[in-house]
Amino acid sequence: MKSMRYKRLVKLLFLAINPSYKKYGKYAMLVFYNKIKRKLYRNENHIFLFILSPPFCGSTLLTEVISTSNKVSSNNTKGTREGQKLPTTIEKMYDPNNRWNPEVHYDWKLIKKEWLKYWDITKPILVEKSPPNIIRASSIERAFHPTLFIIFVRNPYAHVCSLM
Repeated sequence: MKSMRYKRLVKLLFLAINPSYKKYGKYAMLVFYNKIKRKLYRNENHIFLFILSPPFCGSTLLTEVISTSNKVSSNNTKGTREGQKLPTTIEKMYDPNNRWNPEVHYDWKLIKKEWLKYWDITKPILVEKSPPNIIRASSIERAFHPTLFIIFVRNPYAHVCSLM
């Protein structure tokens, strides 16, 4: 109980000292910690691993399992673990009417810059798993180097049953 109060107090003090981090919400301390790591640790040899999967096909479980490795960092460690739902990218990527529209193009350079704030860059493999990225694999491959993909395939009938 005391440790929870202590953590909450530390976070409030941190946000009072650094109000610019409020936009990161519950990720503020993580982003700040990763900023310090970026200053101390330079590694440009990351492998960007994208898990491309329709929703409700097991990509969250796979991401959680892969993230247990000490060589892997996930950009979103909470909830569904989707990079599109991070506080600084949700407005750009999570439009309910257009997120599955293949005609919508994202500024991947800006999104990569934001995601790098959440990834632990001391780890060589950086994982992302937003389901709509399955229709944007070619543009992702152009923006992230080197890129690896894990692609899920599921029986369409089983997929429909999982949605009902």
